[in-house]
This record gives sequence, C-alpha cells and structure tokens, in this order.
Amino acid sequence: MQIFKKKFTLFIMILFISSCGYTPVYINKSKNNMNFKIVSMTGDSIINEYLKNLINNNSSKKSEDENQTFLLNINSQYTKNSISKDSKGNSIVYLSTVSIKFEISRGNTRKEILLTDNLTFNNLNDEIEEIDYENSIKQNFAESLFENFFIQLTDFE
Repeated sequence: MQIFKKKFTLFIMILFISSCGYTPVYINKSKNNMNFKIVSMTGDSIINEYLKNLINNNSSKKSEDENQTFLLNINSQYTKNSISKDSKGNSIVYLSTVSIKFEISRGNTRKEILLTDNLTFNNLNDEIEEIDYENSIKQNFAESLFENFFIQLTDFE
C-alpha cells in the first residue's frame, strides 16, 4: 500500500510540474526586445512626462538599427469638464478625459494608434488636494494607455 501512495504522489507531482502546456499569448513579444525613440511629444506636459518615463523604462537599448527602432510622435490631450453643479453654480462632479495619439514608424511601415480613456470624479474641497488627485489620475491614464499601446504594438508589422 505504501508503494502505491509513493507512485501516486510521484504521478501527481509530475502532472502538476508538467502543467497543461499553457503559454501566455505575448510571451515572445517582450517589451525589452523593442527599441523606442521619441521624435516629438506635444500636448499635456504631465502626461507626456509619465509616458516618456514609461517608454524609456520599457525600451531596449540593444538595437541602434533604425529599421528595428520604433520612432514615436506622441500627441496627448487632457480635458476636465464639469458635468454636475450645485445650486450655487459650483462644480461637484467632473469628467476627466485623456486622448493620446501615437504615430509610429519603423523602416517603411507607419501606423497610427489613438487611445482614449475617461473618468468621473467628485470635486474636492481643498484645491491643492484636487490638483494632486488630478496628477494621480493623469499618471494612471498614462500607465493604462501605455499598456494598451503596447498590446496594439505587438501586432505592428
């Protein structure tokens, strides 16, 4: 009976170790294998700074060949509109929208990717706290849209 338990345990361990053959879809599309060069950035300076840091952190410096480097022109726009006001006319709810247009070229191939995201948030009584919160929102937008950009970039041919 003890031999059966050992064999069964060994079989279960081999089964779990070998897994079921699952491999992630983007396993061969690592960010570290891509080289980015920012040609121009226009629009919201805070979002552009976050994007610049994300791009530089996820860019490989291995390939200096221009045909392997993604050349980027980035245009970001940020709007904050009041969508609800109280009886005194003070804004109580805002709609924050970010739109980022990536113009990508590599070799003779060009592609344009337009990404947009929005968020509603309540007015904060403290103006400094609201500015900090808005900057945090911009950072989150930049990170989220960069991930979406990267996913779309994996199909770039």
